[in-house]
Amino acid sequence: MLDTFSRLLFSFIVGIVSGLVALLTLSAVQFAFTLFEAEGLISVFFINEIGEELIKFLFIFFVLNLLVSEKKDWTLGLFYSILIGLGFGFFEIILIILSSGITETFGILLILGVHSLSSFMLGIATIFWQLNKRWLISFIFLVIAIGIHIAYNLFALNFYK
Repeated sequence: MLDTFSRLLFSFIVGIVSGLVALLTLSAVQFAFTLFEAEGLISVFFINEIGEELIKFLFIFFVLNLLVSEKKDWTLGLFYSILIGLGFGFFEIILIILSSGITETFGILLILGVHSLSSFMLGIATIFWQLNKRWLISFIFLVIAIGIHIAYNLFALNFYK
């Protein structure tokens, strides 16, 4: 079995992969919207936020089911969730730097913070599901994660004008 450092590194790498999967998946969805002339700021905006968080949630759910087997390890599972968010944010930062050249430290830290916080919420959602089979509480934390991401993007739209 993997040691703790290897599990943490694995979680970070899974976060990067989840960012790539989100990019490819959401690009295809946005392309479909343009084909049907249904694109617009609202539709694309909410597809990105909801889509990113759902994809991250699937990866977090997978990793926590893979790496966390005992009830006492769920605290460490939250760290895995945060690292997945950091990996996802890292991938997003690379894309932003390559596409727009924005390299402001505050913006980079904010992206990492938002993805880490939302992934923490998704980790809590997974833990509630795994330990208690409480889908309503899990759903609430999923909605909170999506809300955090939406709030950040609304802030970022105004901040980077």
